[in-house]
Amino acid sequence: MCRRTLSLCFFLVAALPAVASTIISQTASLTNNRSPQMYASWTIPTPDTFSGVNIAANLASEDGNAASCNAYLVTTQPPTNAASLATNLGVGTSSTAFVPITLFTGLTLGPGSYYLVLGPVTSNLLVQTATPGNTTVTTYPGVNAGADLFATGASQSYGPASTFGTKNALILFSVTGSLGATSVPTLSLWAMLATALFLAVSGLLFVRRFKTAA
Repeated sequence: MCRRTLSLCFFLVAALPAVASTIISQTASLTNNRSPQMYASWTIPTPDTFSGVNIAANLASEDGNAASCNAYLVTTQPPTNAASLATNLGVGTSSTAFVPITLFTGLTLGPGSYYLVLGPVTSNLLVQTATPGNTTVTTYPGVNAGADLFATGASQSYGPASTFGTKNALILFSVTGSLGATSVPTLSLWAMLATALFLAVSGLLFVRRFKTAA
């Protein structure tokens, strides 16, 4: 019985689902519409590693026709010719209403700085932004939001190679993922584990008492 109880405990622990967390998100109710080339950035601390990472940004078409941009994720601050960690060419929408458009999915991001570059963009693409005072920035504990910068000159065919400067606006985007097993489990996972162990031990004690009474 004891071995079966321990096996049950291990099964319950293994069955605990990976919890998707917000690594960073920028949201706002009062927004602007911008369409230059731009980038947003963030830094993940050591030793955190996130898997199953999804990145999305709020995009729209100004005229209802197909609008698109190139999306790059680099680990070197632009302007840079360094190869991108991930690339999505021609991502876009024809919706005139802003909707979250998935740029990347299934990534693994370890400790370090990341730069999400959007551009070049078509002339009718709108990227939703907001002023810092109207933007709510949410980050996972230890994750730091970096600068949001906008292209100050001609856009390069390789987006991260463009020159960027400060603008009074933040890109509305989100990055989500599951914290890796090497990091400290979240409170919800500990609570589920404690409940599983409590139920298993309680069942074992009940069986022992029943045998003793018999």
